[in-house]
Amino acid sequence: MIVLRNVSKVFDPHITALDDVTLSIPQGDFIFLVGHNGAGKTTLLSLLVRADQATSGVVLIGGQDLALLKGSEIPLLRRRFGIVFQDLKLFPSKTVAENVELAMQVQGCTGKRARSRAAEALALVGLEHRATFLPGNISGGERRKAAIARAIVHQPEIFIADEPTASLSPEVSWEITSLLMQINQLGITTIVSTHDRDVVDGFSRRVVALDGGRIVRDVQVGKFQENFSNATA
Repeated sequence: MIVLRNVSKVFDPHITALDDVTLSIPQGDFIFLVGHNGAGKTTLLSLLVRADQATSGVVLIGGQDLALLKGSEIPLLRRRFGIVFQDLKLFPSKTVAENVELAMQVQGCTGKRARSRAAEALALVGLEHRATFLPGNISGGERRKAAIARAIVHQPEIFIADEPTASLSPEVSWEITSLLMQINQLGITTIVSTHDRDVVDGFSRRVVALDGGRIVRDVQVGKFQENFSNATA
């Protein structure tokens, strides 16, 4: 599904965000992407959705070389993704259901079908009872669930969550991560960028650790391991 071969990203002669990264993520895999601020996690994710391009190396999604995409083809690539950003980007003046429906509408699906798909996504994340609420009138954990529902409503192939448990209580963090596991069980390749040691250690899934733009550890069943610099791949 996702392959990076000897990928580097240099922003100027003094800033190397990614350094010779090689990584393979099979279809349906679940990985925790961990590392300190500035380790290269955000840069790696931006390359996957062609928000940026590698300085060298190859990035493949489903065998497609992203460097060869025309500008008009990039929106089609991004439709294969569902993404939850740290700031969630929910529209405050629209209800939870309307926020989720928007993800269908931008792809040309409107009316009854969009509402039906939104209802299904909200049911999946356990938020159907908040469908008519505004984002400002629900809890932080519920807003996170609403963003997840919006990200998966169009049934993406790949789901990316950037710090999905940030600022949440341990109980809610566990609930949100359990939900991400359920999404992965639907066959959706799932990448979770996180600093949450308890979540990573508690769920025992594949861990890819970045430090200084390099992959320093890639284990199928791993722990957070704070000391990235002393880790071995």
